[in-house]
Amino acid sequence: MVGRHRGPERGRTWYNFSDLPPRPDSQTGEPFPPHAPGFKNDKGVAAEHDPARSNKVSHKPDPPEGMGPVLTWHRDSRFFNVQSFFVALGLMSGGALLLALLKGDLGYLGFWQVWVVAVVFAYLASGPLDYETTSAGSDWIKLDFNKRLYRRARSGYLKIYELTTVEGYFAGGMLHLRIEDLDGHWLDRQVGDLQRDRRIWDLFYNGLLHSVANGAEINRVAVDLLSLNETPALRLRDRRPEASQDCTSNQPEPHTPSGQQSMHEEP
Repeated sequence: MVGRHRGPERGRTWYNFSDLPPRPDSQTGEPFPPHAPGFKNDKGVAAEHDPARSNKVSHKPDPPEGMGPVLTWHRDSRFFNVQSFFVALGLMSGGALLLALLKGDLGYLGFWQVWVVAVVFAYLASGPLDYETTSAGSDWIKLDFNKRLYRRARSGYLKIYELTTVEGYFAGGMLHLRIEDLDGHWLDRQVGDLQRDRRIWDLFYNGLLHSVANGAEINRVAVDLLSLNETPALRLRDRRPEASQDCTSNQPEPHTPSGQQSMHEEP
């Protein structure tokens, strides 16, 4: 889920931290962030050779209005979607067969209604005609949804260097992140949806580090999930003048977020 949750938050201060990897240029993407921890979707092949993704230039999404260019993107291939449908159908069929064996009666498997139900549930579970595209620029991440049941595509994006809330939680046995930025845009997705491409994860994680260091609210699940204890972000957040009255001479450099006027800058 992505969308607009509320109005923009005002009165926050933002800082640049030399202890964190630098923020890439909004147009060139340089310097590109280092590999981020916690990436669990490494297929061992280059993105252009991954059979599970579409590399057609026509499928490349547009950046959000007013933001820098797309640096990397991922969209599942048609083959992958069809394959997912047949995997789901196989699981449904196997479940029906197992249930019949437990009941000791295979007769009901001959009813066509059983198989219609299996096909419908497999379709709903896999969405073979639906497409989700994840893209990222130097300072944003965007999700586009093209679903068969909707006439118009839906999309939403976050400014990853201006996150205000990062919440991790478990749902349906999966790890999720609920994230919101300074302008009230929000995203609620499985972590795996953000890890479909190594470069997307690296760009997202670097922005998240800077946001946490600048005081973004984050819960313990997200800290553990994102391995933030292995980074300087939490320590830097506690060093901000807003977090402590003991302000040393080694203060981070103030920074004004893009598109904001008269922002009070945070360390």
